[in-house]
Amino acid sequence: MFWNRILMNLKRDVVLKYSQIFFYLAFIVLWFKDNFLLLQRVRISFWAALIPLAVLSLWRGFGKISGKAKKFRLKLSSSFWILAVLLLLALLFRIPFYSHYLGLFDADDALAPLMGKHISEGKTPPVYFYGFAYEGTLPSHVYSLFYKIFGYSIPISMAIAFLFYSGFVIVQFFIFKEVFSSRSLALALCSFYSLPIGYLPGLSFHLTYPPIILFLGSLSFYLSFIVMRKKADHLVPYIGFFLGLAIWTHPVAVYFGICSCVLLVIRFRLALTKYIQLAAYGIMGCFPIILYDVLRRFEMLSYVFGGGGHQKVHTGKFPSILKNVSYLLTWNEKRLNILFAVLICAGITGMIIHCLKKKKILPESIFLLLSAVVFAIYGLSRFEADSLLIRYIYPLYVVLPVLLTYVFFWFPSRIKLPLIVSLFLFIGFFGNRAGYMKGVDQVEQAHEQLGTILDKMDRTGRKYWVGGYWQSFLLAALSGEKYVCWSYPHVMYMPYKLDYFNKGLNNNFVFIRVPGSFAVKYKEDVGHISENLSRVFDQSRHLSTLLDTLGAEGRRIDIENFGLLLYDLPGRVYPWEANGPVPENVPRIELENVESEEGFLFLNFRNSKISEHSDFRLHIELKDGISLVRGFPSSRERFRFRIPRPPASSFTVKYFLDYRGISILESQKIFRCDFSPDSVLKRRQKIVFFSGFGPIINFNGSKKRICNREARFEVNHPSSNGLALRLYLDSPFNFSKIFWYGKYKQHLSLDCNGTSVAEMDLEDGGNVLDFFCPAQVLNEDTNLFTLRFSYHFPFDFANLWMTSALLERVEVR
Repeated sequence: MFWNRILMNLKRDVVLKYSQIFFYLAFIVLWFKDNFLLLQRVRISFWAALIPLAVLSLWRGFGKISGKAKKFRLKLSSSFWILAVLLLLALLFRIPFYSHYLGLFDADDALAPLMGKHISEGKTPPVYFYGFAYEGTLPSHVYSLFYKIFGYSIPISMAIAFLFYSGFVIVQFFIFKEVFSSRSLALALCSFYSLPIGYLPGLSFHLTYPPIILFLGSLSFYLSFIVMRKKADHLVPYIGFFLGLAIWTHPVAVYFGICSCVLLVIRFRLALTKYIQLAAYGIMGCFPIILYDVLRRFEMLSYVFGGGGHQKVHTGKFPSILKNVSYLLTWNEKRLNILFAVLICAGITGMIIHCLKKKKILPESIFLLLSAVVFAIYGLSRFEADSLLIRYIYPLYVVLPVLLTYVFFWFPSRIKLPLIVSLFLFIGFFGNRAGYMKGVDQVEQAHEQLGTILDKMDRTGRKYWVGGYWQSFLLAALSGEKYVCWSYPHVMYMPYKLDYFNKGLNNNFVFIRVPGSFAVKYKEDVGHISENLSRVFDQSRHLSTLLDTLGAEGRRIDIENFGLLLYDLPGRVYPWEANGPVPENVPRIELENVESEEGFLFLNFRNSKISEHSDFRLHIELKDGISLVRGFPSSRERFRFRIPRPPASSFTVKYFLDYRGISILESQKIFRCDFSPDSVLKRRQKIVFFSGFGPIINFNGSKKRICNREARFEVNHPSSNGLALRLYLDSPFNFSKIFWYGKYKQHLSLDCNGTSVAEMDLEDGGNVLDFFCPAQVLNEDTNLFTLRFSYHFPFDFANLWMTSALLERVEVR
C-alpha cells in the first residue's frame, strides 16, 4: 500500500507538471497572439489558459512547501543585517538620483514603462521593444502588473528596477559565500555594489534590461555552480527557465548561458537527458521569441547571423576593451586606469597560479570562466568597442570585485578583509567622488529643466507633438502620455505618428537640449552627446527662420537656452522640412482672369516675383467643396489651371500659397467670378475629380492618384436603374505588420449625394471594391461621390502629401 501510494503521488505530480507546462505555453500563445496576423483569428481569451495555470501552480507550489514547512525556521543572522545595511547604503547613494528622476531618464528608458502602461491598459503586448527585434519586454510586463494595481508611475518603475538590482547583490553574496566558504569575505566583496562605483548608480535604475539581466544571469550562474559542486540536479529546470527568460530579455544573457552550460557539462558529462531537460525549460523561458521567430519566418535568426548591418569582426579592438573595463570602475579618473589594469591582471594571474599550485580547478575559477566568455564574445562581436556600448559588458560586474582584490587573498583574514573594503572605498570616493557629484548636479539640473518644459507644454493645452527621438519618448513617458510625442526620424512607435496626424489639430514642435541623463549612463561621451543635442536643437532656429521668411504665424515659447516650443503653426509643417532650404523669394501670385468652358474653369495666374525654388504649391478653393492643390512653375511669369466649375453663376475663388506644406497666410486672396446663367455646365468626362486628390505618382509599377482623408469625385452617367461602381484602391499603411502593435484597419465609407452607400475595411495593398447605388439616392445624370477614410499621414513616396489611399481608377459598370 505504501509503495502504491508513492507511485500514485508520483504519477499525479507528473500529470500536474505537464498540464502546467501545457497551460503555460498556451498562455504565452494567447497572450501575444494579436502580434501575429495568423493568430489574430483565434478568439480564445488568455484567461482560458491563465486561470488553470494559476490553479496548477498554486497546487504544486503548496504541495512542495507543505512538505518542508516543518523544517523551515526563519533565522536572521548577523550576515543578513550586514547585507541589509549594504543595500541601504547603496540606496542612500542613489537617493539624489531617485528624487530627481526626471533628469535620470532617456528615450531608451522611457520605452519600457510606456510599454508597461500600454500592456496594463489592455493594448497588444509586444514581444520585443517597440521598433526593435532583439530586446525583450520582460521588464515592461513586470511594470504592467504594478501599474494595474497602483497606476502608472515612473518612481514605482525605478523602485522595481532597484529591487532587481538588490536581488542581484543578494545572489552575489551567495555566490561569494559558496565559492570562498566565508560569509565575512562575501560581505566584504558585496560592499563593492553599495558604493557609487562606475556605472552602478545609474545601472540600478535602468528601466530596460541591465538590473533584471544581472539578477537572472547571476542567479542561473549560481544555481549551475551549486549543481556542479553539490550535485543538486533538481535545479536544472530552474536554470533552464531563468536562462530562457534572460535571453528573451536581452541577448547579452548569452554570457551567463555559456558559463552555466560549461559548469553543467563538468557535472553531467554525456548525460544527454539532463541537457534535453535544460533545453526544454530554456525554450519555455524564451518561448515568446521562439513564437515570434517562427511566425515571422525566422527574422531574428536572419538578424543574428546576417550581422544586422553592423561592422565586420575585427580583433584589433581587444586592447580598447580593457579601457572599457576601467569605465565600469570610475567616472572620469583616468589616472586609476593603470591601477585597475594591474590589479585585474594580477588577480587573473594569481588565480591561475593558485590553481596550478593546487593542481586542480578551484571554485573561484568560475570568475575566470565568465571573464573569458565576456571578453571573447564581445571582442569578436560586430560592435565597436566604445563607451556607448559598455552596457554589453555589464556582466563583468559579477566578477570585478574578485578580480580586483584577489591579490589580497594571500594575506591573513584579519588583514585581507580591511584591505578589500579599503580598496573599494578608495575606488568609490577617490575615483568616483568628483564624477558622482557632477552627475548628481547634472541630473538635478535636468530634473528642473524637464519639469519646466512639461509645465510649459501643459500651459499650451496641446497634446500631440513631434520631436527628436531622445525627446519624444522621454516626454511621453514622464507625462504618462499626457503629451503624445512621435519621434522623427526614428519612428519607434507608429501609433504615435498616426495620432499626431489624425487627432492633433495643429502642428506642434518641441526642441530640447537636456543632457542630464547621459551624465550617469554614458559618462565618457556626455560631451559628445551634448554637442549632438545642441546640433539638433539648432534646427529649431532654422525652422524659426524659415517660418519668419514665409510670414507663417504661430506660437513660440522659449525656455531659457534648453527648450523651445513652436506650436499652432499654419498649414502642415512636416518634421523633415525643419532643416529644409529657406527660399530667397516668395512668389507673388495674382489671378488675372477666369474662363468657363464646358463645365470647367480655366484660371489664368500671373507671378510677379519669380523664385528659383520649385517647392511652392497653390491651393485653390471654390464653392461646393471643389478644391485643388498643385505645384506650379514658380520660375515662370504666367501659368493656368483647370478645375471643375460650381453650378452657380456667381461665386468666389479663394487661393493661397504654401511652401513644403507651410501655409503663407499673407498670400491668401479672393477673386469674384460672375457668369451668365445660361453658360454650359455639363461636363463630358465620365469621371471628374472634385477635391481631396493629390498628384498622380508611380506606385508599385502603376500610376495612381493620392487620396486625402476625404476625397470627392463626380460621375456623369445615366443612372435611372441604379449605378454600379468599381474602385481600384491601394492601402499603403501595412497595418498587418507587427510594428503597429495593435489591430488597426483603414476604414472606408462611401457617400453618394450625401447619402451613405457602403462601409468597409481595406486590406493592406491592393483592393478591388464593388458598390451598387440604388436609383433612389441618385440624380438623373450627374452624381457626387465622397470617399471618407479613417486615417492619413505622409508616406515616403509622397512626403509632402497626406495620403489615405491610392486610387488607380474608377470604373462605371
